[in-house]
Amino acid sequence: RDSIALLDALNGSMTISGVELLFGGSGVEVITLGNSGNTTTLVNIETLVGGSGTDKITLGNGGQTVAVSGVETLTGGMGNDVITASGSINVQGKWGADTITLASGAGTDMVVFGHYLAEGPEPGVTTGYDLINNFQVGTDDIGLTSRLRSDVDDNLSGALTVASRATGAVNMTTDEVVFLSTTVTTLADTDFASFRAALGAVTSGTTFADVLVVANDGSSTGLYMVIDVMDVGTISASEVRLLGVVNGTVLTSADLALV
Repeated sequence: RDSIALLDALNGSMTISGVELLFGGSGVEVITLGNSGNTTTLVNIETLVGGSGTDKITLGNGGQTVAVSGVETLTGGMGNDVITASGSINVQGKWGADTITLASGAGTDMVVFGHYLAEGPEPGVTTGYDLINNFQVGTDDIGLTSRLRSDVDDNLSGALTVASRATGAVNMTTDEVVFLSTTVTTLADTDFASFRAALGAVTSGTTFADVLVVANDGSSTGLYMVIDVMDVGTISASEVRLLGVVNGTVLTSADLALV
């Protein structure tokens, strides 16, 4: 049977261990995890401090605002989560338009994407993507896992085939990840018009060919999953999903990893 803890409406601090489901009250709670390692789902907890063990935390589905430190793995819920992380952490926003703020100048962090259906908005919708702040190039990573990993790693080599392409040069048959050398004017404008203009026509050769495109506007980076559903070469807004924007940072190929 799961161990469930319910907190009252008062503000307070406490240490917990072995609790699988923790509900906060209407007050402001500061929770410290015990040192034996915890696998816990949190609801309405504002501050979480990990213990010396390996902690795996999942947020409830209502949209949580939480500051975490000393936690190894954090996974968001169905809502729009606002996550502020300190220390070294693997964090996955998952469903919703999540805001993930990493610690500046401290720790090696990984922001994980697992499925374009879960982490990108509906096709052609230019809201609902994750926003990542304070990403450190050369230190932090963008991780691709689960279904997104298998979709991108077309040849199942366990390594990413990364290419730099300009407008009209993307070959979806051979390219797994493309860093677009053509700068995008706006990362999330109506119908992804700026992104699609920078991408241009593509070569695919098969229906439902896909490619992960990494594009920048000169200061920030967008991660786009592109699927040529009908193999016509011209990409429509409904064939683009913006997974996330790395704010104020231009990514390089060294910042991507399969996990």
